Amino acid sequence: MLYAQGQKTRLRPLRRADLDKMMEWDDDEEIQAYIGKKGIADSQSGVWFESVRRDRRRVVLAIETDTGEFIGDLELKQIDWRNKRAELCICIGNKAYWGLGFGTDAIVGALQLAWERFGIKEVYLRVYCSNVRAIRCYQKCGFQKIGVLPADKRRSRGLHDLLLMSCQTDRLASRLQAAQ
Repeated sequence: MLYAQGQKTRLRPLRRADLDKMMEWDDDEEIQAYIGKKGIADSQSGVWFESVRRDRRRVVLAIETDTGEFIGDLELKQIDWRNKRAELCICIGNKAYWGLGFGTDAIVGALQLAWERFGIKEVYLRVYCSNVRAIRCYQKCGFQKIGVLPADKRRSRGLHDLLLMSCQTDRLASRLQAAQ
């Protein structure tokens, strides 16, 4: 089953076979510096996978290229069905695809999916203020800065300020339809 198809990527349901790659990316220090650690332990990966599948407030999708190569994952989480809001998290784990527009393409597909399939009107995210490349990507996708969460006490643990961003999916959908 395919959830969304972009120009460069496809979003599909996550498979148990994807977990090994995800754990590999989760242990990569460079990826951790940008997005943190998911904490999928090898011994608990099956439990994590099943909990994701049962959680109605969470949709985790695999990002693959048009040739079917699994290159990352994207999650809509903290889904608030009543207020039609969700948080977006994305990881392009295969570094060969960084900076080539695959993340942008996947996010646009996820925003369309959020609006058209789930009726989600607002998608928000948190990103480290130091992650300039990701911030540019999010802005290209229609996200706007709404505030900064200072690191304060977390700074002593090596954490950085977080930028909060939001996108209205209904406005994005109308812009995308007008462009077609």
